[in-house]
Amino acid sequence: MSTIKGYGVYIPRYRMRFEEFKNAWQTKELIRNTGIALGVPEKAVARFDEDAVTMAVEAGKNAINSAGVAPSDIGALIIGTTSQIYRGNPISTTIAKVLSLSNSVVTVDIDQSSRSGTSALLLGKSMVDAGEVKYALAIGTDRIAAEPGSDPLEPIMGAGAGAVVLGNGDGVAEIKGNQSYAGETFDLWCGPDERFFKIDMDQYRFHYEKAIVASTNMLMAAMGSKPQDYQYVVLQQPNRREVTSVTRSLGISKDQIGPGMAVSETGDTFSASTLIGLAKVLDQAKKGEKILMASYGAGCSQALHLECHVGAGRGTDGATVSDYLGDKILIDYVMYLKFSDLLAGRKGDTDNKPTTIEILTENHLRYHLKGWTCKKCGWITTIEQKICSKCAGQDWDEFALPERGRVDLVSNQQYVPIPIAMENKQEPVVNCTINLGDGLMVASQVVDYEGTKVEEGMEVEAVFRKYKSSPVNVYGYKFRPLRTVS
Repeated sequence: MSTIKGYGVYIPRYRMRFEEFKNAWQTKELIRNTGIALGVPEKAVARFDEDAVTMAVEAGKNAINSAGVAPSDIGALIIGTTSQIYRGNPISTTIAKVLSLSNSVVTVDIDQSSRSGTSALLLGKSMVDAGEVKYALAIGTDRIAAEPGSDPLEPIMGAGAGAVVLGNGDGVAEIKGNQSYAGETFDLWCGPDERFFKIDMDQYRFHYEKAIVASTNMLMAAMGSKPQDYQYVVLQQPNRREVTSVTRSLGISKDQIGPGMAVSETGDTFSASTLIGLAKVLDQAKKGEKILMASYGAGCSQALHLECHVGAGRGTDGATVSDYLGDKILIDYVMYLKFSDLLAGRKGDTDNKPTTIEILTENHLRYHLKGWTCKKCGWITTIEQKICSKCAGQDWDEFALPERGRVDLVSNQQYVPIPIAMENKQEPVVNCTINLGDGLMVASQVVDYEGTKVEEGMEVEAVFRKYKSSPVNVYGYKFRPLRTVS
């Protein structure tokens, strides 16, 4: 049986509370049907330079670090998302390159419904069980845009990513069994030429409960278990109200469901929902405790029975889910619209677009922080060059740069066009020189600084973000203030 060797999540720093929607729209129906009524008083909001790719990279990196495995040993990368960037071109290959996976890695994109993250996990489990790969990395990642003013989707649609590394032998938890239920419904959908999801809430409530109850009952029958045998229960979390309704039907207590709940602080993270909930449970579970997990999407559900192998927090590295949830910056409705590219009249980034060839040839520089040492004289530089400025040598040793440092110099805030810019409006970008220690310096943007003054001496860490939308999205490393870790 395959085990979870490590896990990780990413939850954006920015949050918006339901009161912002209420004040912006002043709609009685919106106030009655959403927010507090659905148990989603606030949600996570991705910044304009974040998307399914950047969030998957951070969650995947956290999972790999917690598993303690070499990226080159990962034989499969499976991405579950409903936020695909392109038609006909996968995002898994970009994520694989950024995470330094080998060129022989099997990459799969599962784009079906909100259960895509759990589907990715189960496919990775099957590949490990079959002996096809040593380790598989499964990631659920979503950033869902809701039409402004839509009820109830806009107040509850969040953003985030969850990841697990699967392998054989000792691990954080073992997947002892799983069962699937396949139904059919159009309760939540997005047309082929449409940007925003639509929902039939009555259909969703009915099929959500029907499918999850069916899959979990089949699982418990196969495992010879009952609801009381599980110390923790993690369900798909579209909102707190639907989860509460299903737990009553299954005879599950608040003590079982509570530890894995995150939707009240993140909103509906879709494909990442169950993986974030599972990570939150694994952060605190004890050896020998059992977990019941069930996803949902489009009338279908997948249920899993897991048993913990080690004590609380043994699979994590650095920030826990609670750390991500607690480290937040509140924004207003206008900032949310700007971050989500939802303001009418925006110009977009139409200037100075590089060609696809330029993008591809620069990826190896932008995807990883690198330095070079001249083999002839030992001079070190963080800028790739063919000929050494000191001795004219042409042979170099490449090395990885540290991903943490301090702000050494803050330039004046420069205003440059970005994708969410409106007509005659530009957004501030803070450019800094970052001191990585041992005389290593790099120039970079500093992001996630809203609410914080960027100043010399500030501790920062590297993050993978989007630079601009072009023939294809252009990604690279930026820096952000260190997130709070307990």
